Amino acid sequence: MENKFSRAFGENGRLRDSMEWREKILDARQRTLGSEHPDTLFSMNELAASYSDLGRHQEAMDLLEKTLEANQRTLSGEHPETLFSMNSLAKSYRDLGRYQEALDLQEKTLEARRRTLGSEHPNTLVSMNNLANSYSRLGRNQEAVKLWDKTLEASQRTLGSEHPVTLYAMYNVACGYSKLGRYQEAIELSRKVLGGRKKILGSEHPDTLDAISALEYHNNELNKVRILSSVLTAVY
Repeated sequence: MENKFSRAFGENGRLRDSMEWREKILDARQRTLGSEHPDTLFSMNELAASYSDLGRHQEAMDLLEKTLEANQRTLSGEHPETLFSMNSLAKSYRDLGRYQEALDLQEKTLEARRRTLGSEHPNTLVSMNNLANSYSRLGRNQEAVKLWDKTLEASQRTLGSEHPVTLYAMYNVACGYSKLGRYQEAIELSRKVLGGRKKILGSEHPDTLDAISALEYHNNELNKVRILSSVLTAVY
């Protein structure tokens, strides 16, 4: 019941209330169950997510490092909860600008999820997306786009074209195309993302608004190229 309260707060944008509930739940579980009980470790993951949502990335990272260490010790290196902690910790590293560490951890997570869940499981697809994000952050855009393309293809085949994971992959592919100067392709994909998010999430959802901003950005970049091309044509 308490977890339902914290999630309800988060879903309604009451992030601080959600965090405070999760702190209480964790404190209670540590007292009654111990610091390494699976429910306690789950609460640590949840609280770390709240810290991350509030921009408290260092606290999120510190908590997730403890959670991962405990999961590896008490469960196994490839238990789903351990891999979830690895994935979350990698995100915290990325949030703190520690991109190489994030990438190293994401490669391990993806390899383990492929081995234990299969190459097209939703969690595996999320790991593929995240690893591609890290490639992009490190300027390895060709590798990022190649992996995003694979993620998108698998997501569309197994989850459908309007599943959130598919739309997230599509959004990322569009951003990757834009970084490679493939603006028209980026625009076409961004329109699909926007249409899907409007239908599923509504026009005012933050993810929908983000899709609008991305589409505007890709259009602006294409217009810059066209203007420059016109100027060069006129000059030469």
